[in-house]
Amino acid sequence: MWDYPGQLEWEPEFDMTSVLEQTGAIIWVCDAQEEYEDSLTRFLHTVMIAHAVNPNMQFVFFVHKVDGLSDDHKIQLYQNIISDYTASLRDQHMEEVQVEPHLTSIYDHSIFEAFSKVIQKMVPQLAVLESLLDNFNSISGLERTFLSDMATKIFLATDRSGGDQYKYDLCSDMMDLVTDVLSIYVASEEGEPPCIESEIRLGNGIVLYLYAVTPQLVLLCLIKESTFAKRGLLSYNFECLRKALVEILELQERDPEAVTEMMAQNTASAYGFVPQTSPQASTFF
Repeated sequence: MWDYPGQLEWEPEFDMTSVLEQTGAIIWVCDAQEEYEDSLTRFLHTVMIAHAVNPNMQFVFFVHKVDGLSDDHKIQLYQNIISDYTASLRDQHMEEVQVEPHLTSIYDHSIFEAFSKVIQKMVPQLAVLESLLDNFNSISGLERTFLSDMATKIFLATDRSGGDQYKYDLCSDMMDLVTDVLSIYVASEEGEPPCIESEIRLGNGIVLYLYAVTPQLVLLCLIKESTFAKRGLLSYNFECLRKALVEILELQERDPEAVTEMMAQNTASAYGFVPQTSPQASTFF
Protein backbone atom coordinates (compact mmCIF):
# COMPACT_ATOMS: atom_id res chain seq x y z
CA MET A 1 0.00 0.00 0.00
CA TRP A 2 1.26 3.46 -0.97
CA ASP A 3 -0.04 6.36 1.14
CA TYR A 4 0.50 9.53 -0.89
CA PRO A 5 -0.68 13.07 0.02
CA GLY A 6 -3.22 14.07 -2.60
CA GLN A 7 -2.28 17.77 -2.52
CA LEU A 8 1.31 17.08 -3.65
CA GLU A 9 2.59 16.62 -7.17
CA TRP A 10 4.43 13.43 -8.18
CA GLU A 11 8.09 13.67 -7.28
CA PRO A 12 10.58 13.14 -10.14
CA GLU A 13 12.29 10.19 -8.42
CA PHE A 14 8.98 8.46 -7.87
CA ASP A 15 8.66 5.69 -10.48
CA MET A 16 4.96 6.16 -11.11
CA THR A 17 4.67 3.74 -14.02
CA SER A 18 6.11 0.70 -12.23
CA VAL A 19 3.92 1.35 -9.19
CA LEU A 20 0.71 1.84 -11.18
CA GLU A 21 1.32 -1.28 -13.26
CA GLN A 22 1.11 -3.37 -10.09
CA THR A 23 -1.72 -1.44 -8.44
CA GLY A 24 -5.18 -2.99 -8.09
CA ALA A 25 -7.00 0.13 -6.89
CA ILE A 26 -6.55 3.81 -6.19
CA ILE A 27 -8.56 5.09 -3.22
CA TRP A 28 -8.90 8.85 -3.08
CA VAL A 29 -10.02 10.35 0.24
CA CYS A 30 -11.58 13.80 0.47
CA ASP A 31 -12.94 15.67 3.50
CA ALA A 32 -16.74 15.84 3.34
CA GLN A 33 -16.76 18.85 5.64
CA GLU A 34 -14.70 20.95 3.23
CA GLU A 35 -15.17 21.99 -0.39
CA TYR A 36 -14.51 18.94 -2.54
CA GLU A 37 -14.13 20.51 -6.01
CA ASP A 38 -10.34 20.92 -5.92
CA SER A 39 -9.86 17.42 -4.51
CA LEU A 40 -12.13 15.95 -7.19
CA THR A 41 -10.20 17.77 -9.93
CA ARG A 42 -6.91 16.31 -8.68
CA PHE A 43 -8.48 12.88 -8.40
CA LEU A 44 -9.72 12.94 -11.99
CA HIS A 45 -6.27 14.08 -13.16
CA THR A 46 -4.80 11.06 -11.36
CA VAL A 47 -7.43 8.79 -12.91
CA MET A 48 -6.48 9.88 -16.43
CA ILE A 49 -2.78 9.21 -15.79
CA ALA A 50 -3.32 5.89 -14.01
CA HIS A 51 -5.88 4.55 -16.48
CA ALA A 52 -3.45 5.12 -19.36
CA VAL A 53 -0.84 3.01 -17.53
CA ASN A 54 -3.17 0.32 -16.13
CA PRO A 55 -6.67 0.10 -17.67
CA ASN A 56 -7.63 -2.75 -15.30
CA MET A 57 -7.25 -0.64 -12.17
CA GLN A 58 -10.30 0.27 -10.10
CA PHE A 59 -10.87 3.82 -8.86
CA VAL A 60 -12.60 4.62 -5.59
CA PHE A 61 -13.57 7.97 -4.10
CA PHE A 62 -14.06 8.06 -0.31
CA VAL A 63 -16.09 11.04 0.87
CA HIS A 64 -14.80 10.90 4.45
CA LYS A 65 -15.94 12.43 7.78
CA VAL A 66 -19.63 12.30 6.84
CA ASP A 67 -20.53 11.75 10.50
CA GLY A 68 -20.78 15.53 10.90
CA LEU A 69 -23.38 15.89 8.13
CA SER A 70 -27.15 15.48 8.14
CA ASP A 71 -28.69 12.64 6.13
CA ASP A 72 -30.07 15.07 3.54
CA HIS A 73 -26.67 16.72 3.17
CA LYS A 74 -24.99 13.32 2.72
CA ILE A 75 -27.39 12.34 -0.07
CA GLN A 76 -27.02 15.68 -1.83
CA LEU A 77 -23.22 15.58 -1.56
CA TYR A 78 -23.12 12.02 -2.88
CA GLN A 79 -25.29 12.92 -5.88
CA ASN A 80 -23.28 16.08 -6.64
CA ILE A 81 -19.97 14.21 -6.65
CA ILE A 82 -21.29 11.49 -8.96
CA SER A 83 -22.71 14.11 -11.32
CA ASP A 84 -19.47 16.12 -11.37
CA TYR A 85 -17.04 13.30 -12.05
CA THR A 86 -19.36 11.67 -14.59
CA ALA A 87 -19.51 14.92 -16.54
CA SER A 88 -15.73 15.39 -16.31
CA LEU A 89 -15.00 11.85 -17.55
CA ARG A 90 -17.45 12.33 -20.38
CA ASP A 91 -15.71 15.56 -21.39
CA GLN A 92 -12.41 13.64 -21.50
CA HIS A 93 -14.02 10.83 -23.54
CA MET A 94 -13.35 8.36 -20.73
CA GLU A 95 -16.88 7.10 -20.14
CA GLU A 96 -15.58 3.53 -19.82
CA VAL A 97 -13.80 4.38 -16.55
CA GLN A 98 -15.87 3.39 -13.52
CA VAL A 99 -15.44 5.40 -10.33
CA GLU A 100 -17.05 4.03 -7.18
CA PRO A 101 -17.93 6.60 -4.47
CA HIS A 102 -18.40 5.77 -0.78
CA LEU A 103 -19.55 7.86 2.18
CA THR A 104 -17.27 6.90 5.08
CA SER A 105 -16.62 7.64 8.73
CA ILE A 106 -14.45 6.17 11.49
CA TYR A 107 -17.34 6.45 13.94
CA ASP A 108 -19.40 3.66 12.38
CA HIS A 109 -18.76 0.62 10.19
CA SER A 110 -18.89 2.48 6.87
CA ILE A 111 -15.09 2.69 6.49
CA PHE A 112 -14.71 -1.08 6.96
CA GLU A 113 -17.57 -1.83 4.58
CA ALA A 114 -16.10 0.47 1.92
CA PHE A 115 -12.63 -1.11 2.18
CA SER A 116 -14.24 -4.57 2.09
CA LYS A 117 -15.95 -3.79 -1.21
CA VAL A 118 -12.66 -2.57 -2.69
CA ILE A 119 -10.72 -5.62 -1.52
CA GLN A 120 -13.39 -8.07 -2.70
CA LYS A 121 -12.95 -6.87 -6.27
CA MET A 122 -9.24 -7.68 -5.96
CA VAL A 123 -9.74 -11.23 -4.63
CA PRO A 124 -9.08 -13.51 -7.64
CA GLN A 125 -11.17 -16.41 -6.28
CA LEU A 126 -14.15 -14.23 -5.24
CA ALA A 127 -16.66 -15.96 -7.53
CA VAL A 128 -15.68 -19.36 -6.15
CA LEU A 129 -15.93 -18.17 -2.54
CA GLU A 130 -19.33 -16.54 -3.07
CA SER A 131 -20.72 -19.63 -4.75
CA LEU A 132 -19.35 -21.83 -1.98
CA LEU A 133 -20.94 -19.67 0.74
CA ASP A 134 -24.24 -19.67 -1.19
CA ASN A 135 -24.23 -23.47 -1.29
CA PHE A 136 -23.31 -23.68 2.37
CA ASN A 137 -26.13 -21.33 3.41
CA SER A 138 -28.70 -23.13 1.29
CA ILE A 139 -27.79 -26.59 2.57
CA SER A 140 -27.29 -25.62 6.21
CA GLY A 141 -30.22 -23.20 6.49
CA LEU A 142 -28.20 -20.10 7.44
CA GLU A 143 -29.41 -16.53 7.09
CA ARG A 144 -26.12 -14.85 6.12
CA THR A 145 -22.41 -15.72 6.05
CA PHE A 146 -19.31 -13.50 5.89
CA LEU A 147 -15.65 -14.49 5.43
CA SER A 148 -13.51 -11.89 7.18
CA ASP A 149 -9.96 -11.06 8.14
CA MET A 150 -10.01 -10.94 11.94
CA ALA A 151 -7.35 -8.25 12.42
CA THR A 152 -8.64 -5.66 9.95
CA LYS A 153 -12.39 -6.49 9.97
CA ILE A 154 -12.32 -6.51 6.16
CA PHE A 155 -14.84 -8.93 4.67
CA LEU A 156 -13.16 -10.86 1.85
CA ALA A 157 -16.36 -12.52 0.63
CA THR A 158 -20.04 -12.93 1.51
CA ASP A 159 -22.89 -14.96 0.15
CA ARG A 160 -24.98 -13.33 -2.58
CA SER A 161 -28.19 -13.07 -0.55
CA GLY A 162 -27.62 -9.41 0.28
CA GLY A 163 -29.41 -8.02 3.30
CA ASP A 164 -29.76 -5.14 5.68
CA GLN A 165 -26.83 -3.05 6.83
CA TYR A 166 -27.41 -4.09 10.44
CA LYS A 167 -26.25 -7.64 9.65
CA TYR A 168 -22.87 -6.31 8.57
CA ASP A 169 -22.73 -4.08 11.65
CA LEU A 170 -23.57 -6.94 14.01
CA CYS A 171 -20.79 -9.11 12.60
CA SER A 172 -18.28 -6.26 12.84
CA ASP A 173 -19.25 -5.64 16.46
CA MET A 174 -18.88 -9.33 17.25
CA MET A 175 -15.32 -9.36 15.92
CA ASP A 176 -14.52 -6.36 18.14
CA LEU A 177 -15.95 -8.16 21.16
CA VAL A 178 -14.13 -11.44 20.51
CA THR A 179 -10.85 -9.62 19.83
CA ASP A 180 -11.15 -7.68 23.10
CA VAL A 181 -11.88 -10.84 25.11
CA LEU A 182 -8.97 -12.70 23.51
CA SER A 183 -6.58 -9.85 24.33
CA ILE A 184 -7.56 -10.08 28.00
CA TYR A 185 -7.93 -13.80 28.64
CA VAL A 186 -5.64 -15.50 26.12
CA ALA A 187 -1.96 -15.51 26.97
CA SER A 188 0.12 -13.53 24.52
CA GLU A 189 2.62 -15.86 22.87
CA GLU A 190 4.71 -15.67 19.76
CA GLY A 191 3.31 -17.43 16.74
CA GLU A 192 -0.19 -17.79 15.38
CA PRO A 193 -3.19 -16.67 17.44
CA PRO A 194 -5.55 -19.42 18.66
CA CYS A 195 -8.36 -20.78 16.51
CA ILE A 196 -11.67 -19.94 18.12
CA GLU A 197 -15.41 -20.22 17.88
CA SER A 198 -17.98 -18.09 19.66
CA GLU A 199 -21.73 -17.52 19.75
CA ILE A 200 -23.98 -14.65 20.78
CA ARG A 201 -27.73 -15.14 21.11
CA LEU A 202 -29.89 -12.14 20.20
CA GLY A 203 -33.36 -11.41 21.48
CA ASN A 204 -34.94 -11.82 18.03
CA GLY A 205 -34.24 -15.56 17.75
CA ILE A 206 -30.99 -15.14 15.79
CA VAL A 207 -27.59 -16.49 16.82
CA LEU A 208 -24.37 -14.73 15.81
CA TYR A 209 -21.73 -17.41 15.31
CA LEU A 210 -18.01 -16.92 14.74
CA TYR A 211 -15.98 -19.88 13.47
CA ALA A 212 -12.24 -19.78 12.76
CA VAL A 213 -11.15 -20.98 9.30
CA THR A 214 -7.49 -20.18 9.92
CA PRO A 215 -5.89 -18.18 12.75
CA GLN A 216 -6.39 -15.09 10.57
CA LEU A 217 -9.70 -15.77 8.76
CA VAL A 218 -13.07 -16.30 10.40
CA LEU A 219 -16.62 -17.06 9.28
CA LEU A 220 -19.36 -14.91 10.79
CA CYS A 221 -22.87 -16.27 10.41
CA LEU A 222 -26.43 -15.32 11.30
CA ILE A 223 -28.36 -18.47 12.19
CA LYS A 224 -31.90 -19.03 13.44
CA GLU A 225 -32.00 -20.62 16.90
CA SER A 226 -34.05 -23.54 15.56
CA THR A 227 -31.29 -24.28 13.04
CA PHE A 228 -28.49 -23.66 15.54
CA ALA A 229 -30.02 -26.30 17.82
CA LYS A 230 -28.81 -28.96 15.35
CA ARG A 231 -25.22 -28.47 16.47
CA GLY A 232 -23.90 -31.83 15.32
CA LEU A 233 -24.96 -31.29 11.71
CA LEU A 234 -23.84 -27.67 11.72
CA SER A 235 -20.43 -28.56 13.14
CA TYR A 236 -19.93 -31.18 10.44
CA ASN A 237 -20.89 -28.75 7.65
CA PHE A 238 -18.72 -25.99 9.10
CA GLU A 239 -15.73 -28.32 9.10
CA CYS A 240 -16.45 -29.25 5.46
CA LEU A 241 -16.63 -25.54 4.62
CA ARG A 242 -13.39 -24.81 6.46
CA LYS A 243 -11.54 -27.52 4.52
CA ALA A 244 -12.96 -26.25 1.21
CA LEU A 245 -11.92 -22.66 1.95
CA VAL A 246 -8.39 -23.70 2.91
CA GLU A 247 -8.15 -25.79 -0.27
CA ILE A 248 -9.27 -22.86 -2.43
CA LEU A 249 -6.79 -20.47 -0.83
CA GLU A 250 -3.91 -22.94 -1.17
CA LEU A 251 -4.82 -23.79 -4.77
CA GLN A 252 -4.88 -20.11 -5.71
CA GLU A 253 -1.20 -19.86 -4.80
CA ARG A 254 -0.13 -23.12 -6.50
CA ASP A 255 -2.47 -23.49 -9.45
CA PRO A 256 -5.01 -20.70 -10.21
CA GLU A 257 -6.51 -22.73 -13.09
CA ALA A 258 -7.47 -25.47 -10.62
CA VAL A 259 -9.63 -22.92 -8.79
CA THR A 260 -11.53 -22.28 -12.02
CA GLU A 261 -12.10 -26.01 -12.43
CA MET A 262 -13.31 -26.20 -8.84
CA MET A 263 -15.85 -23.48 -9.56
CA ALA A 264 -17.17 -25.50 -12.50
CA GLN A 265 -17.75 -28.45 -10.16
CA ASN A 266 -19.03 -26.26 -7.34
CA THR A 267 -21.92 -28.27 -5.96
CA ALA A 268 -22.91 -28.89 -2.36
CA SER A 269 -22.22 -32.61 -2.63
CA ALA A 270 -18.69 -31.93 -3.90
CA TYR A 271 -17.79 -30.44 -0.50
CA GLY A 272 -19.58 -33.04 1.58
CA PHE A 273 -22.29 -30.76 3.00
CA VAL A 274 -25.22 -32.67 4.51
CA PRO A 275 -28.69 -31.10 4.11
CA GLN A 276 -30.85 -30.79 7.21
CA THR A 277 -33.54 -32.87 5.49
CA SER A 278 -31.15 -35.65 4.50
CA PRO A 279 -31.55 -39.09 6.18
CA GLN A 280 -27.84 -38.79 7.02
CA ALA A 281 -28.63 -35.82 9.25
CA SER A 282 -30.10 -38.07 11.92
CA THR A 283 -26.66 -39.62 12.52
CA PHE A 284 -25.41 -36.31 13.93
CA PHE A 285 -27.83 -36.18 16.87
